[in-house]
Amino acid sequence: MSVVGSILGLYLFKQPFSFTALLGMVSLMGIVVNNAIVLIDYINSARKDGESVENACFKAANRRFRPIILSTATTIIGLTPLVFSGSNLFRPMAISLMFGLLVSTLLTLVIIPVVYSIVETEV
Repeated sequence: MSVVGSILGLYLFKQPFSFTALLGMVSLMGIVVNNAIVLIDYINSARKDGESVENACFKAANRRFRPIILSTATTIIGLTPLVFSGSNLFRPMAISLMFGLLVSTLLTLVIIPVVYSIVETEV
């Protein structure tokens, strides 16, 4: 999910797919996994409290929306100076992180609860 956003960002800013861009994508994987863990942990907590699968998924997306969006926003704001600094070394890394994080955050808030709901309903 996030790789598509990273490649799109590199294409839009006309940046090469370099080692630092790849390093940004690897760093991005850790952030994406953390966001998914936060969401799934809340779903599991709600399920232990007796919530239905659908209600637990809805509550998790609703309650964890702000923390996930705020951590994404602070990361993107923190990387913005690297994009516009003129550094050819760090620009691809910052762009791949920023765009990958944008795409993956939006998809994480939608895809994780939907897939969890489908998998738990079938099991």
